[in-house]
Amino acid sequence: GADLHALAASGDSPLSAALRTALRAEQTGDFRPAPVLQALIAATEQDIASSIGLASSAPWIRGPVDWAALQATRSYALILLIAEELPDLPSFDLEEEEEDEEEENQEQSDQQAARVEALQETLCQAVLRRFPGMSLRALATLPPLRDRATSAEFNLLLQCLQLASEDERWLEAVAVQLRRSGELGVQAWHGGQQVVRSLADLAGRGHAKAQDLLVEVALGPAGDVSSSGAAASGSGERWASGSQIAPWCCI
Repeated sequence: GADLHALAASGDSPLSAALRTALRAEQTGDFRPAPVLQALIAATEQDIASSIGLASSAPWIRGPVDWAALQATRSYALILLIAEELPDLPSFDLEEEEEDEEEENQEQSDQQAARVEALQETLCQAVLRRFPGMSLRALATLPPLRDRATSAEFNLLLQCLQLASEDERWLEAVAVQLRRSGELGVQAWHGGQQVVRSLADLAGRGHAKAQDLLVEVALGPAGDVSSSGAAASGSGERWASGSQIAPWCCI
């Protein structure tokens, strides 16, 4: 039969698309049976079903979510679906936890880290498969950068810039990645100057979106051209390609 988890360019699979429709119907109070979805759920592997609390009737996804298990089974469509549609679904069973507040906070922190890692690998897969729509969905669910981007994140940014030379849709993915740095601006990227050069090259080829991004990067979060430019130059000098590649990065 058809692969329930086969990814479309959007990042959806037959199972995730059916679940999205059912979840949105559920939000409007429509709890009617969904025979097609029930058949897909019945055919879903047990390890995947148990990692999200998949049920044969509404509510269809009951949790808790095991992000590490979803990542291990390469269930990228379900990772995106839950991050988008059920962001508050717990990542561990609170009823079974008998921990003090510090241990619970640590568990929540660990689960958030697992969620981010699963989404980062999903982004990596989107870039690897050249699915710009899927990449934008993954980026939209990732939290802002709180510190310097990793070398793996920077390499993904460079790959998106390279893809943009053939398909301008990737410039939107570049824009979202750059804006994740917030107030850190170009200083968040180990190779800021290389990003500027790549954008300038694309702008020189007539890509208007690249020109807009070039201005945005040059101005920086505070609109200071000189400080942002200096930061970009310094970042470029410090960057070493391929160092500290994260395990989720499929390069």
